[in-house]
Amino acid sequence: IPNNLPVQLTRFIGRQRELSELHHLLPTTRLLTLTGVGGAGKTRLAIQVGAHYVGTGESVSSTRHPFRMASGWS
Repeated sequence: IPNNLPVQLTRFIGRQRELSELHHLLPTTRLLTLTGVGGAGKTRLAIQVGAHYVGTGESVSSTRHPFRMASGWS
Protein backbone atom coordinates (compact mmCIF):
# COMPACT_ATOMS: atom_id res chain seq x y z
CA ILE A 1 0.00 0.00 0.00
CA PRO A 2 1.58 3.32 -1.00
CA ASN A 3 2.32 5.58 1.97
CA ASN A 4 4.73 8.24 3.09
CA LEU A 5 6.11 6.59 6.20
CA PRO A 6 9.90 6.94 6.38
CA VAL A 7 11.91 3.80 5.71
CA GLN A 8 13.37 2.45 8.93
CA LEU A 9 17.04 1.56 8.58
CA THR A 10 17.23 -0.45 11.80
CA ARG A 11 15.03 -3.06 13.40
CA PHE A 12 12.45 -2.09 16.02
CA ILE A 13 13.45 -3.88 19.21
CA GLY A 14 11.49 -3.99 22.44
CA ARG A 15 8.59 -1.74 23.44
CA GLN A 16 6.15 -4.66 23.07
CA ARG A 17 4.12 -3.44 26.04
CA GLU A 18 3.78 0.02 24.51
CA LEU A 19 2.91 -1.41 21.07
CA SER A 20 0.25 -3.60 22.61
CA GLU A 21 -1.22 -0.69 24.56
CA LEU A 22 -1.34 1.52 21.46
CA HIS A 23 -3.03 -1.20 19.40
CA HIS A 24 -5.59 -1.50 22.20
CA LEU A 25 -6.18 2.27 22.55
CA LEU A 26 -6.29 3.36 18.90
CA PRO A 27 -9.72 1.89 18.06
CA THR A 28 -11.26 3.68 21.04
CA THR A 29 -10.12 7.25 20.39
CA ARG A 30 -9.88 9.84 17.62
CA LEU A 31 -6.61 11.34 18.87
CA LEU A 32 -3.78 9.70 20.76
CA THR A 33 -0.82 11.74 21.99
CA LEU A 34 2.51 10.18 22.86
CA THR A 35 4.46 12.16 25.41
CA GLY A 36 7.90 11.79 26.90
CA VAL A 37 11.35 13.32 27.06
CA GLY A 38 13.30 14.00 23.89
CA GLY A 39 14.99 10.90 22.53
CA ALA A 40 12.60 8.48 24.24
CA GLY A 41 11.43 7.03 20.90
CA LYS A 42 7.96 8.54 20.55
CA THR A 43 8.28 9.12 16.81
CA ARG A 44 9.74 5.69 16.16
CA LEU A 45 6.96 4.06 18.15
CA ALA A 46 4.29 6.01 16.23
CA ILE A 47 5.89 5.07 12.90
CA GLN A 48 6.01 1.41 13.92
CA VAL A 49 2.31 1.40 14.82
CA GLY A 50 1.42 3.27 11.62
CA ALA A 51 3.45 0.83 9.52
CA HIS A 52 1.52 -2.07 11.04
CA TYR A 53 -1.83 -0.62 10.04
CA VAL A 54 -0.70 0.52 6.60
CA GLY A 55 0.89 -2.86 5.89
CA THR A 56 -2.10 -4.92 6.96
CA GLY A 57 -4.88 -2.68 5.72
CA GLU A 58 -6.48 -3.29 9.12
CA SER A 59 -8.85 -0.59 10.30
CA VAL A 60 -7.76 1.40 13.33
CA SER A 61 -11.18 2.61 14.32
CA SER A 62 -14.51 0.93 14.67
CA THR A 63 -15.79 3.28 11.97
CA ARG A 64 -15.47 2.62 8.26
CA HIS A 65 -12.39 4.81 7.88
CA PRO A 66 -9.13 2.84 7.62
CA PHE A 67 -5.87 4.30 8.85
CA ARG A 68 -4.12 6.30 6.18
CA MET A 69 -1.17 8.62 6.33
CA ALA A 70 -2.10 11.86 4.61
CA SER A 71 0.19 12.52 1.66
CA GLY A 72 0.82 16.08 2.84
CA TRP A 73 2.21 15.12 6.25
CA SER A 74 5.93 15.49 6.77
